[in-house]
Amino acid sequence: MHTLTALERLFLGAAPTVLIFLLLHLYLRAVLYRPLQRVLTERRQRSAGLMQAAQVRVGEAESLLRQVEIRLRAARLEGYQRVAERRQAALAERAGMLEQVRNHAKAELEAVQRQLAHETQAGRDQIGAAKQELAEQLIARLLRHQAGPQYGAQPGVSA
Repeated sequence: MHTLTALERLFLGAAPTVLIFLLLHLYLRAVLYRPLQRVLTERRQRSAGLMQAAQVRVGEAESLLRQVEIRLRAARLEGYQRVAERRQAALAERAGMLEQVRNHAKAELEAVQRQLAHETQAGRDQIGAAKQELAEQLIARLLRHQAGPQYGAQPGVSA
């Protein structure tokens, strides 16, 4: 029994401490914990809102970046096409110039060939005429040479 009495005194001595602890707990809960919870909840909500806003902005920035990359690719492609067009134009101009030079050279070659053919023909005509004249002279000499000893001409003397 003595133990029970000691326990009873202990509980009765502890009762005010427990009661003060409970009152302190209720007070802190009302004054400190609930406002602190409200502030933390509000902070989480704001942070979540800011995170969502930041994610939206990041998405917008990524979208803008993709658009810029697409425009950049298009601009590069356009630049490459312009270079290719200029190159094709230069090649076409070069081909035209080469064709003109070839035509001019061909015309000059044909003119030179015509002139050469004309000169060749003139030379042949001259040779033919000279050949005829030489043949006539040779025949005349041969005839004179053969006729000479018979008609009083001296042999070995040419006319």
